[in-house]
This record gives sequence, C-alpha cells and structure tokens, in this order.
Amino acid sequence: ESDEEKENEDVDSGSDSDAEEEEMPGMSLKPSANKQPEEQNAMDVKERKAINRAAIKKLQSSKAFKANEKFKSKKQSREARFSRGKKLQKKRDRRHNPKKITK
Repeated sequence: ESDEEKENEDVDSGSDSDAEEEEMPGMSLKPSANKQPEEQNAMDVKERKAINRAAIKKLQSSKAFKANEKFKSKKQSREARFSRGKKLQKKRDRRHNPKKITK
C-alpha cells in the first residue's frame, strides 16, 4: 500500500507541474503581482500620447505620406466627378447647346 500511495503522490505532483508548464504566458487568470501605481500610469499615458502625436506629425510631413494622400484625393475627386452618370448632367451642359448657331 505504501508503494501505491507514493505512486499516487508522484502522479498528483506531476500533473500540477504539467498544468503550470502548459499555461500560456500572459494568459493566467490569477492577478499579476507587478501592478504599478495609478500616478505612474497617468504619466505614462501622457508621455505615450505625446510620443504618438510627434510620430504622426513626422509621418504627415513625409513625402511618401503626402504623395499617398494626393493620390487618394485625386481618386476621390475622380469618383465624385463621374458618379453622376450620363443621365444627370452638369448645369452648363443643360443650358448650353453646342449645335446652336449664334450670330
């Protein structure tokens, strides 16, 4: 009986260590012990926002970004021009008759 008890204890302790190894890092349901104070988080948020603003400003001033925006606006303008179709004409086309002979 003592051998069986030892085997049961070995099996139980082995399953516990397997469960800890199988657990995904960062997916633990237990609360983490590395919590930072609220004041430090508030400063981190402000710093992070300032860094993000600077990065976006630098991005928007780059030539590649400007070229991409120009291309997007050109495409959007073209779609707006030709979205009317052939049925709805511009006001000038409705008023102006190119076949009319003027003296």
